[in-house]
Amino acid sequence: MGYWAGSKIRVAPLKWGKLRQVFSAILFLWNVLQCSEMVVRAYIRVCGRVQGVGFRYFVLHHARRLGIKGYVRNNPDGSVEAVVEGTPAAVEELISLIRIGPRAARIERVDVQWREAVGEFTGFEIR
Repeated sequence: MGYWAGSKIRVAPLKWGKLRQVFSAILFLWNVLQCSEMVVRAYIRVCGRVQGVGFRYFVLHHARRLGIKGYVRNNPDGSVEAVVEGTPAAVEELISLIRIGPRAARIERVDVQWREAVGEFTGFEIR
């Protein structure tokens, strides 16, 4: 039996087999928690001066930083559309950033429609 860092409490040393079991259980629970995070989908339409000002690259940068999957593209009517999937907190943060936009943009309106995630995206891209 070993001592706990200078105290007089005796602690039985862990055997490698037991340590391996404990580590495996912790790793398993971590993976379960990571996989069980809820994923949501949002359709976002942004109106205003949002084309020709780096808006899509702004969204791309922040979406990738937040671990969000999906795409952003220009629409013929001058708006920008984004379809995103990620955790609710990450998507909410992206929407907050979109409402601010890059310095040269002038955001007039942001429409958001929430849906269930489909899981069709592997990353985030500009279309």
